[in-house]
Amino acid sequence: MILNWYNPNNNYRAFERVIGCIFDAGGILFRDDLKTLLGYSEDMMRYTIYRLNKHDPQLIRRIRTADRRNTYAFMLTEQGVAYARDLTQWDNKVRVGEGQVYHTLGINSILLRIVREIGTEGYEWYCTREAGDIIADHIYSNMTMQEQARREKPRFIRPDALFSVGHNKVCVEYDTGSESGRIIKNKLQSYHQTMLRLPESWRVVVFVAPTEARRKFLEEKSREFDTTAYKAHFFIPGQETAGFVQRVKRGVRASV
Repeated sequence: MILNWYNPNNNYRAFERVIGCIFDAGGILFRDDLKTLLGYSEDMMRYTIYRLNKHDPQLIRRIRTADRRNTYAFMLTEQGVAYARDLTQWDNKVRVGEGQVYHTLGINSILLRIVREIGTEGYEWYCTREAGDIIADHIYSNMTMQEQARREKPRFIRPDALFSVGHNKVCVEYDTGSESGRIIKNKLQSYHQTMLRLPESWRVVVFVAPTEARRKFLEEKSREFDTTAYKAHFFIPGQETAGFVQRVKRGVRASV
């Protein structure tokens, strides 16, 4: 889980925490966001990147994006992904294609807004591969005897991220505005089918869209299909943060 890299006592070297954090962020992360997630000072960040490049200069590369011209992101190279997989003992591949860069950074920005508001404690955040595994494990462990006998493999959606406070979970989707109405339709229907197999406390989906026009488009699309199995909320970037923060605060109060 990406928030675990904040812990300085997790037996990893400082530059390994950099690699692991970028890996769990989907393979790409803005430098400032990486510094926040690791709890590093500016001096510590500079020194750690220096040590990382001295260890192996081929593990990460810098890229610049149009939406943050005054900074840059770190992306894992193929060698970096291989190093991270060995480091974390995770078999799944992480590869950020050119068209996925803004999508991945958008998802990470949702998490960073929460971190900057309330820190890293009181909740958990799982990336796509982890979120998919959590949902799959629950579905498979609750299959009926008949389904098991038929060796069925139920289809389910893998959210962009999963936000968790205790037993309550929220699926998170970041929309770049590039998906067609047909793809959106399939996604909404897939969520409906998936949520029917999940506990009531998991049946919430937060969609974050880049513009108000796109947010309205997604909301209107959701009214065209059966989404009664879950609660869908639609926001533009930044509007969603308060809801996540409130969930954490309620969870903290409930545990006292």
